[in-house]
Amino acid sequence: MVAGQPPPLSHDGVHEARRRLTDRVVDTPVVRSEELEQLAGARLWLKAENLQRGGSFKMRGVLLAVERLVAAGSPGVVTQSTGNHAPAVAPAAAQYGLPAVVVLPTDAAPAKVARIRAAGAEVLQAGTTLAERVTVVDELTRTRGLDEIDPYQNPDVVVGQGTTTADLLHQVDIVGGHLDAVVLPVGAAARWPVPAWPPQAGASTSTAPSPAPSPL
Repeated sequence: MVAGQPPPLSHDGVHEARRRLTDRVVDTPVVRSEELEQLAGARLWLKAENLQRGGSFKMRGVLLAVERLVAAGSPGVVTQSTGNHAPAVAPAAAQYGLPAVVVLPTDAAPAKVARIRAAGAEVLQAGTTLAERVTVVDELTRTRGLDEIDPYQNPDVVVGQGTTTADLLHQVDIVGGHLDAVVLPVGAAARWPVPAWPPQAGASTSTAPSPAPSPL
């Protein structure tokens, strides 16, 4: 178990997270696709995190966050999500026997709601906006004493997710490959407005704070 100070958001923090996750997450493969490479005009290395526990890379950071909270004596956890964070929190908390409450939007897919409940978490649904879900989370932390696992700001979540790219770099390196760039989608659309692309003449594309440099 790990308690105490949260991990540093740094190269060392990510690689310490890799060590903590050894044998606890799936060592997902890096795959190639001739068809995609022809379309892209480049050699591509695809990290297949869809094969990860919980169906996405989100399980990595959530496991670390739950582990730290259990070590600190947490009575239970709460989170809000519209994506893959919630389906990771539910089984991670269940693994440690920790009660979990997940706040979803009212338009969440029924299959996702059923999946989270099947993992043992309590599901509450509130509105369709981030602000409405956060209000419920704040109320539950106050009235039930639950600890929040924020999908964006929790340091364990951040370094845990970073291990995906660290693993990708390692896997490509050991087969003699070389990466000129790492391309990834940016989510959390519920938190930040997304500008139209291409931008209109004279318009700014900066609608959210610039991200910090990658610790990798």
